[in-house]
Amino acid sequence: MKTTGIFLRLLLILLFILISSNLILAQTKKEKILERRVDSLANVIKNLNNRIIILEGRTADIEKGRYVISAERLYQESIIASKNMIISEIMHLSASAYQFRIRPKSMGGGGGSFEGFQISSNMNTTENAFYTSEVFSEKIIFTGTSKLNYGTIKFKLDEKGKTEQLECTGEFK
Repeated sequence: MKTTGIFLRLLLILLFILISSNLILAQTKKEKILERRVDSLANVIKNLNNRIIILEGRTADIEKGRYVISAERLYQESIIASKNMIISEIMHLSASAYQFRIRPKSMGGGGGSFEGFQISSNMNTTENAFYTSEVFSEKIIFTGTSKLNYGTIKFKLDEKGKTEQLECTGEFK
């Protein structure tokens, strides 16, 4: 009997030690995770402080009239802006084409097909680009050609209304 009692006490002590060590390990893991999060936040704050300093310097330069943007930077920003506008306009065309596809033929739509879709006269030429389309029953391929001769952008619209960029040429690459 006494050995059984001693054995149970030893078993309880071992169980207590095991649970305590697991709790200590869990706490240590939590502390390490917390330390990593604190370090990560410290790096974010450091980066933000550096950006603020840079922006304050640029603001001071602008206020003093000393801020000059290089011609190359202006050119690159113009290309990016043009590309974004053309993509936006192609997305607008894609939405119109998909609405045409799902609209019944009796209401002037495609009745489940893209065939018959045409780019409206106010969208085939915009400030940014000239637009063309290759129309198939299950897809349309839109091409936007930059008026500034930066290149072309092609998108495919599938039967589910999903768009996919196919190709960029010229400066848009």
